[in-house]
Amino acid sequence: MKLHDYFAIIRSNLWMVVIIVAVSCTATTVYGHFKFQPDYEAHVMLMLRNNASDQQKQLTWDAISTNNKLITTYKEILTSPPILNEVVQRNPQWELTAAQVSKKLKVKSANQMQFISLSVKDKSYNRAASIANAVADVFQKNIVSIMKVDNVTFVYKANAQEQAKPITLPLALQVLLSFVISFLTGVTLIFGCHYFYGRMKKDQIERLLGVPLLAVTDTIRSKDYRQ
Repeated sequence: MKLHDYFAIIRSNLWMVVIIVAVSCTATTVYGHFKFQPDYEAHVMLMLRNNASDQQKQLTWDAISTNNKLITTYKEILTSPPILNEVVQRNPQWELTAAQVSKKLKVKSANQMQFISLSVKDKSYNRAASIANAVADVFQKNIVSIMKVDNVTFVYKANAQEQAKPITLPLALQVLLSFVISFLTGVTLIFGCHYFYGRMKKDQIERLLGVPLLAVTDTIRSKDYRQ
């Protein structure tokens, strides 16, 4: 088949693409206006500082600098149930469980760097910032008794009063994405139907054979022979 044959197939079934695109874009627009709530993300940065007041603490800092396992340990403690349970107990106004807070929480660190980045995603930026700050505060307070060293400090906290922008796509881009996906889906469906169930039309047959079509017979089935 040549390129114009593919376009002919699409053109003859264009109604299918139009319906799929119209339904998809309409549904995306309605959902975006009435149901969709954007996500916001708040960030807190912690640093493991060097407390060189005595030899033991200096050795501890040397271990931090040369061994990323301690960073991994801190990250596990930060998201552990004891820390998160204390956070939700201090903030009953959130009406969240420790498991729900854990799902909103993301902790990461860069290789060879003594920084821990804590981010929280929520439908409200104010609550996301409050959760991030509360988790970091509880972690900083409890790490002293857990690890027997006071070496965690804030680089910065999340500003709950900040006018943050949502991290999700704006409605216009969502509709555009819906249009592209639905259009490709429609075209794929057209070719799928043509490949598995397609029947050649008169103009397609004439174009393929290069001669006028004089007549078309119905499908002859085995029972027709008995008649």
